[in-house]
Amino acid sequence: PSYNSAACSSSSAVALQADFGGLSDGVGLYSNSASCSWILAPAGASSVTLVFDMLDMEYGYDYVYVDQCSDASCSSSTRLASLTGSSLPAPLVSSTGFMRVRMATDYSVRREGFLATYAGSTRVYDCSWGGAGAIVSAQGMVTDGAGAYASLSSCSWTIAPAGSSSVSLTFYQFDVETNWDTLAIEECSSGRRRIQKPSLSSAAISRQAALEEAEGKERASSWSDLAESVIDVVGEMAKEVRAAFAAKH
Repeated sequence: PSYNSAACSSSSAVALQADFGGLSDGVGLYSNSASCSWILAPAGASSVTLVFDMLDMEYGYDYVYVDQCSDASCSSSTRLASLTGSSLPAPLVSSTGFMRVRMATDYSVRREGFLATYAGSTRVYDCSWGGAGAIVSAQGMVTDGAGAYASLSSCSWTIAPAGSSSVSLTFYQFDVETNWDTLAIEECSSGRRRIQKPSLSSAAISRQAALEEAEGKERASSWSDLAESVIDVVGEMAKEVRAAFAAKH
């Protein structure tokens, strides 16, 4: 997505109402004594999910605060996270459909800041969605759902954005039981071809690339050149799988 950085050039919070988008402090090092706020209020959303793509704040002095808000004006709020340093948090979810992100820095030492992607509930596809039919949105998030996955689960999603020539899939979180629970990704342009079948537990998949585990250990396959893609979760469903996809037209 494009990363809206308008909040850091304004004295008031910037409202983001699209059902999918991004936000950041801007290009380059952030300013000293900065105070920037974004209100995430996707129209018609019952929840908002926020994923950090990058975080680089002066540890212990500069922070990004994430709050769950009661309404679009954030008249009352509950703190979801206080982020400093460079460790990326797990995806953050506001169950009200409203969220506030605020960056506050002190008078010295500047860092790169942050990049984050958000999605309203209409762009988050989980096992409750059922996987029936194709996901035709150009951008969105795919997840097994909140908390630990259930035993003997099987969910699948077909990602087929209209008019797209390829689909890229980026993992933000991945944790399944090694050797027993499986996430399979297949290319479906002309018959199914398995691209990736992770068998990792409590480990992050590289956002850049992952090695194929097909027979004979075929060469590494890029995540970014997927045509229509199917994600099949076989056996027990992934415990904490968080991914975002984007189509290229």
